[in-house]
Amino acid sequence: VSGSLTAALAGREAMPPTVARNAGSIAVSIDMPRSTRQALEALRRTNGLAVTLEDAAILEAQSRLAQTTGLFVEAASATVFAAIDRLRNTGTITGDQSVVAIATSSGLKDIGVVPSPGPPTSPTNPDLEGLARALKDAYGFDV
Repeated sequence: VSGSLTAALAGREAMPPTVARNAGSIAVSIDMPRSTRQALEALRRTNGLAVTLEDAAILEAQSRLAQTTGLFVEAASATVFAAIDRLRNTGTITGDQSVVAIATSSGLKDIGVVPSPGPPTSPTNPDLEGLARALKDAYGFDV
């Protein structure tokens, strides 16, 4: 997220340098000014790439993943999808290539970090009737 790995790969550094950010990232579990030596070594051994990302790209990937697949992942897990988007847009990954992405954490982990993707909801009874009423009130679903 910070660009530490990107800088290390570009400069052939032995250790990822510290890269200061103007503000913290929404991807709080990976918001570090310096990445690890192990991550850098893994990238070098596999001819991997590092992508520096802004919060807006992470939020967009997180939202699109939720809307298209129903998966609400933590912002840190959404970074891999934002990176894939960036690499596809630059032609580094082409349409005929397969990519495996692993999301390891639920968006519920950091619920206060990201904006709510839907309309506000009211408290409801924890039963099927309450759920049906909440879906109808918030989304117009008639279950």
